[in-house]
Amino acid sequence: MKYKLIKLKSLKTIFILGVVVMIVLLIFGYIWLAKIKEEKFIKSQTFDSINKLQEFPSQKTIKKLKILTESSFLDSYLRERAIFVLTDISIKLEKNSETRDYLKKIALNQEMPVNLHSAALANLDLIDQLFPPKKHGMMNVDVQGEIKLGGQISIIIRLLSDIDVENVKVGAGGIKHYSPMLTPEKIESPIITPITKPPWWKGSIKANALKELKFDFRIEKEGEIEFPVVYEFNFDSIDSETEKQSLYFKITKTGGEFSRASIFK
Repeated sequence: MKYKLIKLKSLKTIFILGVVVMIVLLIFGYIWLAKIKEEKFIKSQTFDSINKLQEFPSQKTIKKLKILTESSFLDSYLRERAIFVLTDISIKLEKNSETRDYLKKIALNQEMPVNLHSAALANLDLIDQLFPPKKHGMMNVDVQGEIKLGGQISIIIRLLSDIDVENVKVGAGGIKHYSPMLTPEKIESPIITPITKPPWWKGSIKANALKELKFDFRIEKEGEIEFPVVYEFNFDSIDSETEKQSLYFKITKTGGEFSRASIFK
């Protein structure tokens, strides 16, 4: 009797193990077939078939386009096209935030082909133009001193942010820029020259902590000038926030004036 019970238990154990093995094989078989099906779907894609996906805007289509974008089986030109269609569908479905995060990952992925980086950046820019990201900074600019020939003025800049920002630039008279996507630019004027050079500041600011900066300038000669004051928040290598405010100075032999709106004729 005891022997029969042991034998029954052994058979039961073997049966359970057999069922487990069968389930595992079925799972792996399903995954393998799904991969084969996915690979076949990817390799069958053409420029026209990818464009046709625009006619079926859905979360499922977005998922398909992401698969196409990431697949090494597909020509990089077609992967690039998938990014543009993905953005178009996301805008229609109001999935801008989700797709923006995805495009940013593509743009930051150094293993992706160069044309995919460019496509991701172009579509990030499109989304930001249509749906501007939340602004975090606020800047107030004031002028103190005598606005006349030979006079000394101070540009007072008060800057506030609702979040911590580690990389901040502030410039009175402009900020010198250089990046592969920007033309080098330096704004200076012989009419108003900085007493202390350079008239810009770089650092970090804490959330809701007012940062006040003061830059001193001398008025050298007569004339009219648009004087830019700029701040930049650089959140990472892609995302940034910039604001420019212009002060307009008119200097004559008898004095001078400034305005926040153009006073030039």
